[in-house]
Amino acid sequence: GNTGDTGKTGSSGPTGSTGSTGDNGNTGSSGSTGNTGSTGSTGNIGSTGSTGSTGADLGTHWNLFGNAAINSPIIPATYGTSLIGGSENWIGTTGADDIVFGTDNKERMRIKQTTGYVGIGTAAPTQKLDVVGNINASAIISAPEFASTPQTLTDGTTITWVAASGLNAKVTLAGNRVLAFSVAPPSGSYGTLIVTQDATGGRTLTLPAGSKVINATTPGVLILSAGSNKKDILTFYYDGTNYFWNVGLNYN
Repeated sequence: GNTGDTGKTGSSGPTGSTGSTGDNGNTGSSGSTGNTGSTGSTGNIGSTGSTGSTGADLGTHWNLFGNAAINSPIIPATYGTSLIGGSENWIGTTGADDIVFGTDNKERMRIKQTTGYVGIGTAAPTQKLDVVGNINASAIISAPEFASTPQTLTDGTTITWVAASGLNAKVTLAGNRVLAFSVAPPSGSYGTLIVTQDATGGRTLTLPAGSKVINATTPGVLILSAGSNKKDILTFYYDGTNYFWNVGLNYN
């Protein structure tokens, strides 16, 4: 016949004993870094270290000698050769080197160690005093002799005289020529020009504009010796406007 209805559920039985602990789960991810702590206070200053040993004297520095207790230099037995005494006042180098004076980190004057020559405006002086540039003196310049090596002018249709290279010059004429200065010499200048005729002779020389010739038949016109290989010596004074020429003719 048919299955009968299910009976009512019975009451719960007593709780069973606790089961064993299961395995540990995986470790979680790291948390974010915490804020940096404040800086600690400065520690005490350590004691000063001992002083290092003195370095070797390499002879590369300047020594200054000179005070009231040091002797004036004696006259050397042989000038330019005798050594200066160790207790004498002086300034310079003890090594075989030139001494240079400068401004703004640029050389202005040099004394050569080989000769003692002094150069102003040049690093290679060839005389006791060698100046490249103008010299201004407010008093007398005295010397027993004055000399300048004549520059040889280049012959051509126009003969150009560079006054800055010297106002003592010479030229041999191989044709009728015109004399001109590249730049007018300074006002107050004196100059000398030795003019030689070539083997043909009879050459003429036209002087720069503003020239005045002593005893000239025609103002400003120069008459030279006409003979073969004849030599004339011309001298002038320039006042800033005119050249005043003296002429010595026919030197044999």
